[in-house]
Amino acid sequence: MKIMKKIKFYHNFSKENRPKLRGIQELKPFRLQINTIFHPKETNLNTFVKKLKDGCIYYIVIDTLNFYGIKKKEVIIMLIGQLYLEFKRAFTTKNILSWLCIVVLLPLICFFPVMQGYIFFSPVEVFQEILGGIMPLIFPVLIIIIYLPDFWQEQRNNFITYTRPRIPLNEYILSKGLINAVFTGGIIFLMLFFSYTLVEFIEPHFLQFIKYETPSEYNQPSNVTFSQFLKYGDLTYFLIYSLWVTLNAIVYTTISFLLMLIIRHPFIALSVPFLFYHIFNFIAGIFGVAKFSPLSTIFPFNIEQQSLWTIMIPFTFLLLILSILYFIVIRKKEEWMI
Repeated sequence: MKIMKKIKFYHNFSKENRPKLRGIQELKPFRLQINTIFHPKETNLNTFVKKLKDGCIYYIVIDTLNFYGIKKKEVIIMLIGQLYLEFKRAFTTKNILSWLCIVVLLPLICFFPVMQGYIFFSPVEVFQEILGGIMPLIFPVLIIIIYLPDFWQEQRNNFITYTRPRIPLNEYILSKGLINAVFTGGIIFLMLFFSYTLVEFIEPHFLQFIKYETPSEYNQPSNVTFSQFLKYGDLTYFLIYSLWVTLNAIVYTTISFLLMLIIRHPFIALSVPFLFYHIFNFIAGIFGVAKFSPLSTIFPFNIEQQSLWTIMIPFTFLLLILSILYFIVIRKKEEWMI
């Protein structure tokens, strides 16, 4: 109970005689809800306080872990508890419906135009055709509507300010960033998984709209980037390619999340990845290096097969932007839009 002793020690000082401790900026009286942080099994705060034989009103330093004497293990427990709480909060009716539209409805919409008028040799080609339609164009939009609107609502309603007595700001923002990455990556992966399941199992066994042709000497299937993995099986190809798209989605949405912390207008922060994605495609096309464009490296179905190293050029540049932005955000903590 090191934390309790230190808080009580500080509480014993009068307002005029409080010690001047380094790093203390703001003091607020509040009801200390320890049961929600360190004792999740404790349901009655008053009972818990009686067990401590102390009151429940304390003076506590906002965002000053060293003053509490909180150990790394306790910080991890706080973070895990907050992650669990944010995970439950994300499952709202509105979010679930929007996620279902992305995971199920969008692939079905993209599948409808390719049911007739196309020649396919394998289900993998149908999978590539589904993803090669409108998905590359709306990809930057998908990654910012999965979870970031929830964070924007918290910013707009000043909700984050009221969470600071319960959990340090760093841990709270970290939990929001992790949940954003997990949900965005997870939904994008599930969208690709449903597309693969649709063309590999559902369509051939139940729908049977597509008639597959047998390759001939003059009519061969075309290869695109990542087709190198087809020799290991369709499932291997799907897993590797889907993880690649998921990884890009996580990087793009994390950039938007970090920008929302330092840019006053959320719309601008959310628009930057979209603009970067399409402007980079435009510039790559002008200079005749379309194989390095984000569109052709994330959804490489519009050009012939390229070496795998080409996909790392724009991704490395993206990681560099993310790293620079991360250090800027860390240094400007006092200016966060919360």
